[in-house]
This record gives sequence, structure tokens and C-alpha cells, in this order.
Amino acid sequence: MDPLAFALTRRLWFVFGIHLGWNFLQDGVLGLPNSGITALPSWLAGETSGPRWLSGGSFGLESSLVSVLLRLAVAGLLLVRVVRRRQFVSSRNRKPFATIDVESASPSSEGAPRP
Repeated sequence: MDPLAFALTRRLWFVFGIHLGWNFLQDGVLGLPNSGITALPSWLAGETSGPRWLSGGSFGLESSLVSVLLRLAVAGLLLVRVVRRRQFVSSRNRKPFATIDVESASPSSEGAPRP
């Protein structure tokens, strides 16, 4: 999802914001574990229960099926927008970072005798 968000906006800060917002929602607002970390203060005291595939277990919401499906849906929407705006860079059309002209890059041979 993050690479598609970057392809859509070309703003790295947008990607950071998405990631930070997701983590803050889990940790700072809902009080749920995020990537297995549970000792952070939060506004609410959330608790997960139920099957591990549905709740994410002790790892947190991001390992639950609901979260995976939600992120896939958002990634699908972003993919549609990126394709419609033609913001993908094909590997065939990609320009190299730097091109070196061998003739102009060689040391000057002015004044040197030719073999």
C-alpha cells in the first residue's frame, strides 16, 4: 500500500503520514498492541478477544484477516488511481541515473602526441 501511495502522490511525507496514522490509531487511540508492543499509553483501553486470525492475537490488529483485507482494498483503490493517472514508470521507459559519454569523459589529449 505504501509504494502505491508514493506512486500516486510522489510525496514521501504522505507515506510517512499513513504509516504514523495507522500506528497512532492502534497505539494512541484504541490501546491495542501494535507489532507486539503493548506498553504504550492510549486514550482508550482496548482489548482484543476471539480467534487469532480475526483479532490478530498478541501481535495486534495488523496481523488480523480484517486488517489484511482492509489494506488490500485500500491498495486496490490506490492501484486503480495510479493506473488511471499513468503514474507507473515502466522499466523500459526508465532513464538511467547518469549517462557518461566515454569520449568526453576521457582525459584531454590536447598537446599529447598521437600514437
